[in-house]
Amino acid sequence: MPFTWDSFWSAHDTGNLPWLIVATYLLAAALSVWAAFRAEWVQDNRFWWIAAAGLVLLAINKQLDLQTDLTAFFRQVAKDEGWYDQRRAMQVIFILGGGLLALGVGAYLLRLAMHAGPGVRLAMVGLVLLGAYILMRAASFHHIDVALRHTVSGIRLHNFVELGCIFVVIAGAVGALLQPAEAYDEA
Repeated sequence: MPFTWDSFWSAHDTGNLPWLIVATYLLAAALSVWAAFRAEWVQDNRFWWIAAAGLVLLAINKQLDLQTDLTAFFRQVAKDEGWYDQRRAMQVIFILGGGLLALGVGAYLLRLAMHAGPGVRLAMVGLVLLGAYILMRAASFHHIDVALRHTVSGIRLHNFVELGCIFVVIAGAVGALLQPAEAYDEA
């Protein structure tokens, strides 16, 4: 389905809670940009810009639900090309590729964290947890999906997990913004 503004406003993830999550992603991104401008160290600056870009992309994806459209597209390609019955092998390749990409990004972030301020380290934990959550949801492990569909006060557990990860990033950004410049010398 091609993109239209009508499809954006009536996207897959409807209701107030998904919009709250989008707003939370955007708040985390804005705080990351602010932290980037205030960063004393090049590594911190680079981290906050990467975090901001990633968070904006996740906010867009949260509302447009691009992975659902992408999954439907590849499912149709697999059926059209006659390899739908072997899709499990492609899922394994996807999971391995995603895992390798996550390891690469994790190694880069670890390198940044070695000389980063405490706010960056906390935000990095939030981003790693968020990445793990997204990878689990993308891989669609059945027993994890079942657990994340449980509700607490009418809200699905996966929403709490996603918001919790974003709030850890926000806490890291706020911590970085409140960190006095001389504290960098002690880190």
